[in-house]
Amino acid sequence: MNIREVEKSSFSIIGKEGLGKAQEADIWIPPLWQEATNAFEEIIHLIKQPLTIWGAMSDESGQFKPWNNGGLYLAGIEVENSAQKPENWTKWTLPGFRYFVVETTTYEMNKTYSDMWNYLTQNDLKIVGAVQEHQSISAENPEELELWFPIERI
Repeated sequence: MNIREVEKSSFSIIGKEGLGKAQEADIWIPPLWQEATNAFEEIIHLIKQPLTIWGAMSDESGQFKPWNNGGLYLAGIEVENSAQKPENWTKWTLPGFRYFVVETTTYEMNKTYSDMWNYLTQNDLKIVGAVQEHQSISAENPEELELWFPIERI
């Protein structure tokens, strides 16, 4: 597992939001992506270049704390912090964090999460916020993505 460290200041995402349980994520998250991608033309003018797609997560309070048994999920794109969300869309502004970033695929996400939890535990580290999913549109394989594990708030 290749881990790189990234510091990212506060940033904003506009997308479609849902709330659900972690063990049922494969049931309630894909429809959010379907809804978002079917309507991306409504927010295409707001995209921050280069196009970056986020599966953002937060605890149920919306304070970007780690999920317990579930939480909030936002399927969307990165926009300028000053962007105004259109009607029927949700905008989140995430705080700045230092992250451990791990590349994976949609097929290997569960294993990657497990490997990363083991790594954090073995190194006496803890995450300080919800994990974020990041996908670059330039990826050769649409199944490739990165998991961003926040280890320090900045």
